[in-house]
Amino acid sequence: MNEHGARCFEKGGGIPIGITLEAEYEEQQIQLAAGDSLVFYTDGVLETQNAGREAYGLDRLVRCLGDVRGGIGEQLGALERSLDEFARGEPSRDDVTIVGLQVR
Repeated sequence: MNEHGARCFEKGGGIPIGITLEAEYEEQQIQLAAGDSLVFYTDGVLETQNAGREAYGLDRLVRCLGDVRGGIGEQLGALERSLDEFARGEPSRDDVTIVGLQVR
């Protein structure tokens, strides 16, 4: 947990799901409580660049999500707006996919 109320369970990459049947993945378990949110994202989120070629990055993502007071819809909306404002029209160089869930 950081000062923004968010935690990162980033694991160092691997083969995307569905690319090959032979891929092996590390299993990890976490305990979630009512109201907790979980956000999955592709590397294209972190690699989104602004006109100065600066990457959006993990710190900015965690800060954005942790600053939102509300449910998963508000978190994902805030992240989408943050990415758009950061990129300011710069074209994406990779896919940007974000999926979220919230425990009820």
